[in-house]
Amino acid sequence: STCRTVNFARRASCFKCSVSRPPDAVLVEDKAPDGSDILMIRGISMHSTEASITAALQPYVSQPLKMVKVIRDPVTQQSRGIGLVEAEGVKESAALVKASQGLFIDGCEVFVSFARPKDVS
Repeated sequence: STCRTVNFARRASCFKCSVSRPPDAVLVEDKAPDGSDILMIRGISMHSTEASITAALQPYVSQPLKMVKVIRDPVTQQSRGIGLVEAEGVKESAALVKASQGLFIDGCEVFVSFARPKDVS
């Protein structure tokens, strides 16, 4: 039996129960097929800044990025390893996701995917 946790985006096995990822597992990135103009960047360095992320991503887009934000710890102000980027539109975002596979920013391999919208209740 499995714990039913969906956590196979970058794992070969479940972090809770150690069950192996099934071949037909739906990856987290595949849950937003329509896309969004806001992207999430995971795996950024503690030393990455908005300027270094912009410089690394700008060659992959035809228009300037609307917004780049590094998510930081409120107490220490260190990066939490996650950033948000807003492109000019969904097509621009999709091109950026495709072009950024295997991209390194400040010495760290980053993973770019569509950001999921917050649930509004």
